[in-house]
This record gives sequence, C-alpha cells and structure tokens, in this order.
Amino acid sequence: MWTVKSSKGEVIFESNRGTKIKPLWSKITRVEKIIKSTPGFSDLVPIEISWGKFESELAPKLNEKNIFVGINWSGKNLTGYDMSAFQLIEIVSLKKAAALTHHSSGMPNGAS
Repeated sequence: MWTVKSSKGEVIFESNRGTKIKPLWSKITRVEKIIKSTPGFSDLVPIEISWGKFESELAPKLNEKNIFVGINWSGKNLTGYDMSAFQLIEIVSLKKAAALTHHSSGMPNGAS
C-alpha cells in the first residue's frame, strides 16, 4: 500500500466535514497519477507501507488520533472511500477469508 509525504513530513487532509484523513492507495501507479494530475500535489512523494506495518503500527496510531484513511482517491475531486483504519483491516481480513474459502475444493490433496 502507498501513501504520500511532503518535504514537511506526514500528509493529513481534512474533509469538508472536518474529518482528518490519511490517503492510501493500493498501487504506486494510482499515487503517481494523483501526484501528476492534482494541483498542489507536485511536491508530494509516494511512500510504500507494508500491510504488516499498517496493521501493527500505523492503524493504532491513526485510531488514537481519530484520523481516518482515504482509500484509492482518484479524479480531480479526489474521490474514494474514507473509513477508520480498523474498518479497513476488517474488510481486508474478511476478503482474505472469503478468498480462502472460495478457492478451497474441500477435498484433501491428492483426493479425486
């Protein structure tokens, strides 16, 4: 996963409702596109964050500071999904569990 930083450090945005938001993207290409196409973003630099570090370090810090995450913002209005860091962890965990269940044949290896 990816986020951005500026020469001043961490980048946190504020929504029109007053919610603090840390943007995250699933792919470097998404971040690069936003940096190139959004006025005022040209000085931002993409930073990669491992999922493990997000779960164990960043999510608890964001939650403590009441900062949401903005997922895969795109377009000129930076549209995307905003949620708590722990909501994101729950969604990803559920999707992983569903993928494991979906791909299971229910038959032991070598059985036919």
